[in-house]
Formats: sequence, structure tokens, C-alpha cells
Amino acid sequence: MIDEDRSSGTAPHAPLQARIAAVALTTTVVALLAACVCFMLQQWSVARQEAQANHEVLAQMVVAGAAAPLADHNTVGAYRALEAVAKAPNVAAVRLTDMQGQIVAQIGAGGGPNVDTLTRPIKLAGRRVGTLALVARRPSLTEILARDLALTGTLFFGSAGLAILMANGLARRMTKPMERLSKAMGEVATGGRFQPVEQATDDDVFHSLTDSFNHLVSRLEINDHELRGAMAELVKARDDANAANVLKSHFLANMSHEIRTPLNGVLAMTEVMAMGELSATQRERLSVIRESGGLLLSVLNDVLDLSKIEAGRLDLVDRDFDLAGLASSIRETWAAQAKQKGLEFGVFVAPEALGAWRGDVDRLRQILGNLVSNALKFTLEGSVSIRFASSDDGTGLRVDVVDTGIGIDAETLPRLFDKFVQADSSTTRRFGGSGLGLSICNELAALMGGGVHVQSREGQGSTFTVVVAMPRGEAIAPVAAEPARPAVESERRLRVLAADDNPTNQKVIAAVLAPLGAEVELVADGAACVEAWRRGDHDIVLMDIHMPVMDGVEAARHIRGLEVSEGRKRVPIVAVTANALVHQVEGYMAAGMDGHVAKPIEVTKLYDAIETAVATSRQDASKAAAARTKKTARAPAKASPGAVVG
Repeated sequence: MIDEDRSSGTAPHAPLQARIAAVALTTTVVALLAACVCFMLQQWSVARQEAQANHEVLAQMVVAGAAAPLADHNTVGAYRALEAVAKAPNVAAVRLTDMQGQIVAQIGAGGGPNVDTLTRPIKLAGRRVGTLALVARRPSLTEILARDLALTGTLFFGSAGLAILMANGLARRMTKPMERLSKAMGEVATGGRFQPVEQATDDDVFHSLTDSFNHLVSRLEINDHELRGAMAELVKARDDANAANVLKSHFLANMSHEIRTPLNGVLAMTEVMAMGELSATQRERLSVIRESGGLLLSVLNDVLDLSKIEAGRLDLVDRDFDLAGLASSIRETWAAQAKQKGLEFGVFVAPEALGAWRGDVDRLRQILGNLVSNALKFTLEGSVSIRFASSDDGTGLRVDVVDTGIGIDAETLPRLFDKFVQADSSTTRRFGGSGLGLSICNELAALMGGGVHVQSREGQGSTFTVVVAMPRGEAIAPVAAEPARPAVESERRLRVLAADDNPTNQKVIAAVLAPLGAEVELVADGAACVEAWRRGDHDIVLMDIHMPVMDGVEAARHIRGLEVSEGRKRVPIVAVTANALVHQVEGYMAAGMDGHVAKPIEVTKLYDAIETAVATSRQDASKAAAARTKKTARAPAKASPGAVVG
């Protein structure tokens, strides 16, 4: 099964046994061919040596028999001496020449390729009387092959057959132990059974291989048990971590709600008190309270943002915005603080960056707010400037925050964006902070497809560069100014139904709405809110979310359902709660609410939300009344069933 899976999708291979036999047979055949070639060449060489020796003997015989006839100029005797030699095998020609080079006797033509000419002097009594030329054919390789082919073929095929038998036997001997090991490996891989293999051969190599396999199986069994134990511990640790993460999320959510409730009382009441008559000392002390509460709220927001980022639950809301408007709001927000410290403050926008962009402008504003706040905090003299431009590759937005502050040393730079890290962590540090701001900025920029980079030298200032992958947006049409509406209380006093289970929050709402001259009815839970709505004629409902008996979302759904079933007018409902995540606000709107104000309450935001909701509700009511009037005016024009149309 394993071999089939492994070879799927590839060309089929011969079995290992066949391949081993083929290798052995090929090696043997090559060796036999080489031996046959060497044998034939050796036979050819021997034949040539024997022929040369025979020709030498024949030449000596002719020299001995032709010396006397040649000296006596006896041509007949010379021919007789040549006839016996000319009939010898492989002799092509033989001739005798005298001292003047004249041919005395000759038998055969003596020309052509593949011949050797043997020349010997003829002497009689020490005196040379002529020359013998013996022309003989050399033995050819073809003749040798023809003579020895049968013997060579018999030896070759006999040896090859024997080699095949030996190769098959060797292959079976080699593959059988390997097949057993392969089968055992397959059982280990598929069944998870770590069974050792018994020794079935005396071969040292396979004996060692089997021992190694059995040792490996035993180690795998031990490792498997350890791995299963470790996996069980990891699963338990993962479950514990998930449970702890859920508990942490619940804890942060609950602590956020619990901390925001008293903060709502602190910050909202300071704003209400700031509207009244106060001495300079009282106003200064109130400002300290407000700033301290704001710092505490900022730390709380940072912790919650970091928790949402780590949990992957921070959602970006993309919308079109005008860069000039963002730059202007940053200038207005921080110019006063810079002036108070005696710093030059400037916000600059490159011409190519002007216009509309699309992205989460609120999160971008949060990033820049953190960087500008740090720049102002750590700059004692000089300037702070913000420069907007397009990114170098033209696919996003680049913002540089440059200051002439105290700078950052080289050792701190690599860990500057780590959580809870500050450039100065000593007990004598001059500047406070939680060490979360830069980490959150970097995480938010990463979520936007970019990042935050810093260049700084101690004592010479810093430059923080934010790059985000934002596309260009559609041009935002200017909003036409609405005609001035009469104040809500010019017609009659605003009637507000506020639902909140916390006594402090109830006092805050009453105090915040007092300057409006509104009639405020306070209830402590969602069910009481529904009952108060039934018997009263309220202009707006301010709804907390976490309440006993019935929560705010359920109360809003109940009111909307009763409005439809009983045909009552639609009353605007605004959520006033510390739960201000994007998906939570979307849930409030899906339940039928008309707006949202986060706690701690900012008085201006609450006033704006109330004014927008009431005005929208009255416009909708006016449109509905006009539609009913128009419908009633058209009704008499319809002909009755008995009317005669002339």
C-alpha cells in the first residue's frame, strides 16, 4: 500500500529483485564481452606471430635451395626451389633477383593490401649471389572470428545463463530481508504497532540492519508514548489558555464597565461644574481633576485596545475623509498645548496628498494623537511638526512627526515598540506613561497594511514615520448648512426618559441635562423604562445597556414592537453606555436605537446626540403628517360606485 502511494503519479519501476538481477546480469555480460574481445585479439596476435615465424622458415628454405642454381645461372633449378615454397599457405608470391636486380624467377603476383614482404639475401660460400622476396598474406581478424566463433559463442551464452541464475539467487537473498523490513515499517506507519523484526538471515549486513531497525522501533515506541503525553499536556494547556483568555476578556470588559461608571461621575460632573460660576482657584483645581480623569480614561482605553488587537477583534471602519480636514483638526487639538509650552507647532500637507482618502480615519487620528502627544511631552524647547505626504511607492499615506526633543538612545530603539516599554524606566524618570501608546500605534498601523518607524539620536530629537496602505477616496461633497432650528425648549420643555441602574449615573444625567431645562424621568431598569414610556409622552429615551430585570437592548426592541402594534409615534432612543465597540454599537442600531454616546459622558457629545435624534424624529413626524394630509386631500377625487361621470 505504501509503495503504491509513493509511486502514484510517477513512471512505474521494476521490482527491486529484477533490478538487482539486471545489474548483476549487465555486469556479467559486459565482463564476458570484454573477455571475448580480449580472447579474439589475443588469438589474432598469436596467429600473426605464427605466420611470421612460418614465413621466416620458408624464406630460409628458399635461400638454401636457390643459392647454387642462382650462382650457376640455372633458371630451372631456381624455379624448382621456388615451387615448393609457393604452395605453402598464405604465400602470395615469391621471386629471386640477381645482383643486378634482374628477376631470375618468380611465382605469383605478390600485390594487394594486407600483405607483408620478407626480403632475405642469398649467399653461397660467403658470397652474395642474389635476393629473395617472399610476399605473404597476414592473418585477418575475420578469419580468426570465423574459426573461433562457435567456441566463443558457447562460452559466452553458457556464462550468461549461469550469471542469470546467480543474479536471481543473489537478488532473492538480498530482497527477502528487505521486504520483511519494509512490511514491518508499513505496519509501524499505518497501524502504530511497534513490533521488532526477528532475525532470519546470517548475513552480517542484514543482521546489523535488523538490529538497527529493532532499536529504532523501540526508540519510536518510547518517543510515541512521550509525544502522546506531551500532546495531552499541550491540549490541556491550550484549553486552559483559551479559558484564561476568555476570562481575561470578560474581566477586562467588566473592569472597563466598572471603572467607566465612577469615571463617568468624575468627568461628567467636572464638565457640569465648569459651566457654573467658579473662582480661579476652584477652576484650576477642577481642571486638575478633569486632566487626571482624562489620563486614567486614556490608560483604560489603551489596555482595552491592546486586548482587542491581541484577540483579533479590532475591526477597522473604512470611509472617505478629507486629509485637509484631518490636518486641521490635529492642528486645533494640539496647538494650544504647544503654545503653552512655548514650542513652535506646524502641520503641513504636501500638494500631492491633498484630497480624499479612504480608511479608518478615527484609528489614524488615534495613532497621530499618540505620536503628537509624545512629541509634545518629550520636547522641552524647539518645535514639533507633522507632515502629510503620499508614500514613496504611491500606494498609501505617509505621516512624519518630527520633534526637537530629548531623543532616544540606541539601546532603547530596538525595543521601543514593545509593550510596557519606556525610554526611561528608572525611578527618577521625568515623564510618565503606561508604555502602551507606541505599541498600539504600531499594531494599528500594521492592521492598516503599514507600520511605524523611528529615527532618533539622544539629545537631537526624533522622527516617527507612519505609513499606511490607504487608497484614494471619493471627493466629499460639502454639507449644506441647515437653516437654524428653534431650540427644543422654545416649543416646550424637553421631556427625557433616562434608564440607568447606577445612582451616580442617574445624578450625572440629571445634572448634565439641567442646563437644558429638560424634564427628566429616571428609572433603574429596562422593564421600568418600558412602563414609563407607556404612560408618558417623552421626546427621547436615554438607555443604559447593562441593567437588571431587562437590559437596554431588549427594552429598545420591546418599545419598537409596541410602537408598531399600538400605532404609537416613534420615540428616538440613544444608547448611553460604556460598551462602545463597533460590533456592540451595530447591535444597538439593529435593535432600533438612533444613536450612541459612550461613557464617561462628554457633555457636548450628549447634547449633539439628543439634538440630532430629536430633530430627526420631528422631521420624520412632519413628513409622515404631510403624507397623510396629501392622501386625505386626494380621497374626495375618487368616484363612488354610484356616481355618474359626465
